[in-house]
Amino acid sequence: MSRTYAVVAVVVTVVAMLPHRGTAKPTEECLASFGSQGQGGLRELSTEYVARLEGKKNLFNVVEHLRGFTGLGESELRERLMRVGRFHFEGEHNFWAPKSSTELRWFYSCSVDYLFANAIHPAHRGLARLRELAGTDGPVLDYSGGVGNNVLYLALQGVDVEYFGIGLIEAAFAEYRVRRMGLENKVTFIKPWNARTNWTLDAVNALPSTRYSAILAMDVLEHIPHYERTVKGLVASLKPGGVIVENTPFGAGGGGDRDTRVHVGNGGISMQQAMGPDMVSEKTDFGNVWRKKTSA
Repeated sequence: MSRTYAVVAVVVTVVAMLPHRGTAKPTEECLASFGSQGQGGLRELSTEYVARLEGKKNLFNVVEHLRGFTGLGESELRERLMRVGRFHFEGEHNFWAPKSSTELRWFYSCSVDYLFANAIHPAHRGLARLRELAGTDGPVLDYSGGVGNNVLYLALQGVDVEYFGIGLIEAAFAEYRVRRMGLENKVTFIKPWNARTNWTLDAVNALPSTRYSAILAMDVLEHIPHYERTVKGLVASLKPGGVIVENTPFGAGGGGDRDTRVHVGNGGISMQQAMGPDMVSEKTDFGNVWRKKTSA
């Protein structure tokens, strides 16, 4: 069975097992039925909110792109963007109820609802200053790049950018968008399994070393148990003088392999500790910026 058909089979199985297959249950009822902990940010979105997505500049026609990529009808697409009932990613998370860090990682690899959830997030407001911060035109790595809005913004500005993410559907959609917009010459896609990982899924060792002038890690590290291991890998991938820009809303408490919530805890390890002695925090209005020292 091909990877595409395997993902489709998973989706069909989930939908078939959920109640009220023909009509999505109210969001709160659906989440409550799976014991949701309410960590996933926005709940059900309004029709008006979703309608405004069409005109947002830094979403780069994401709704139109979703129409083409998914083939869904208007009401079908709207339900998913609104996070109605079973289409909320937190309900999907609680349905699968991952019990270990490896199951959590596989959930994120196969998630369908995160495609629509992440579509509403525009390119980061501070990207216009990235050249100033990093002092170069790239390459820039978008770590866990979602639906590709940051990648598209940078590519349209002439920056060489690389996309990395373990989400099979999100990565396929991001590549679809890059091709649709004719930006293949500015964007490279790094797979989470390659020769560096001996063709085994590895979201850290898949990255090349000392390559990037800047790394974006926006709203991703809080989804990774033992996040400090990932941060160590990101630091190793950064050139001396380069920057990591991160936003990381950890969950309270927790941490470790058995913390499989939507937002895991930091396990008592601060971001400064995770970054290590070679990284220095900088105060900016861009976000949390860490610069790699140019000498030991």
